[in-house]
Amino acid sequence: MKLGLKNKVALILASSKGLGFACAKSFYEEGANVVICSRSEENLKKSKNEIEQSKSLTEDNKVISIVADLKYEKQIKNLVNKTLDEFGRIDILVHNAGGPPSAPISKITKEDWSNSIDLNLLSFIRI
Repeated sequence: MKLGLKNKVALILASSKGLGFACAKSFYEEGANVVICSRSEENLKKSKNEIEQSKSLTEDNKVISIVADLKYEKQIKNLVNKTLDEFGRIDILVHNAGGPPSAPISKITKEDWSNSIDLNLLSFIRI
């Protein structure tokens, strides 16, 4: 599939597993430079290695991985700054982080709601 991503810069949040990883791998295969992030350095290493083993439309695109917990503004700023330092721009942002608290609604605490809002809404605003 040709998506016109050659030499684009894609920042894909929460991308060491699942949908985020699938997006990162597909974008890389289409020739994009890809920045992946996760809270887990171990998961990032595995994901980065797997993505780099993929065939790409270009041979000069890169994958960089950055550990970041998107609930924290300082870590988000670091993620964006490292991306800009490496590539000079961000062409594509995939906000894949978040999801609802994993409990019946009657069992969700104020802290659960606050964490969910930080991750699902405020992390997007902070980017």
